[in-house]
Amino acid sequence: MTLHVTNGDSAAQLLREAGFGGTILPWRDVLHEGPVPAGPQLDELSELRARYLAARGWGTLDELRTSFFHRNTTLRNWGRYDGMLLWFEHDLYDQLQILQILDYLARNHVRGASLSMICIGNHPDVSDFRGLGDLTPEQILPLYDRRERITEGMLRLAREAWAAFRDADPRRVERLIAGNTTPLPFLGAALVRHLEQLPSTFNGLGRTEHHALVGIASGVTDSAQLFIAHEAQEEAPFVGDWSFWAALRDLAGGTHPLLQIHGDFPKATLTLSPDGADVVSGDRDAIALRGVRRWLGGIHLCGGSAEWRWDGDSKRVVHCHNQ
Repeated sequence: MTLHVTNGDSAAQLLREAGFGGTILPWRDVLHEGPVPAGPQLDELSELRARYLAARGWGTLDELRTSFFHRNTTLRNWGRYDGMLLWFEHDLYDQLQILQILDYLARNHVRGASLSMICIGNHPDVSDFRGLGDLTPEQILPLYDRRERITEGMLRLAREAWAAFRDADPRRVERLIAGNTTPLPFLGAALVRHLEQLPSTFNGLGRTEHHALVGIASGVTDSAQLFIAHEAQEEAPFVGDWSFWAALRDLAGGTHPLLQIHGDFPKATLTLSPDGADVVSGDRDAIALRGVRRWLGGIHLCGGSAEWRWDGDSKRVVHCHNQ
């Protein structure tokens, strides 16, 4: 019997419809959102994640604790299975889940030919491939024959990348990207996209926030259409609609809101505030105007300035020493 691990409920249902036996385990965590600090291991980190996700309104604390407990217990019982097969894709959401799982396997000395992975960034039958959820059961079945053994090189890189992602200094991620990431071929681009969520040197917005405000400024005021426009600008879409709506709510909050929300998502209408227009143009800095309170992996941005920023021109992390 095989333990199949995948990125969420949609892919898990697809595997069931395709007739894969064994246990199908959706990993269910948006690790690119909220705190993932260095130190806490699986159970302690799951409690921290449950509290964060509950505070965002993405489930009750009891529901999230139960889900994480079941997930972690199933992973710990990997020895009951003949093999473990990971089903993932190329975007940041999935790549971070891969790192967490492989880090756990490496630390617990799980090795062998019974560990394998399928990770794809395209499909010949899907012209605008975004993820496994775009496939039919008939399209996902042949992927089984493309599975690859999880190697020592993959495990070693995953441990290094997971630690870098959880570090308070994003330059550790930069150093990792500059090295050899070929054992996990989609990892480098995904981690660059992670760094692009840092406040920019241009206007203090992360890339997703900037996409949203520029879209509104260009006349896309319907929230559902704005999400579609945002995804079209992503090389590998990774932000779900709930995360996108949450980002918009954050931008609409505080003493200097950058937009106004009229109605409820996904049918809300959006308008840019005067402060929002100034930020989009680069005349005002969102952090200087509004402050920041946000976690990106192990990076905690808090207060009236940001210690770390992303320079889109040089594509480098900038350390703001005076912050």
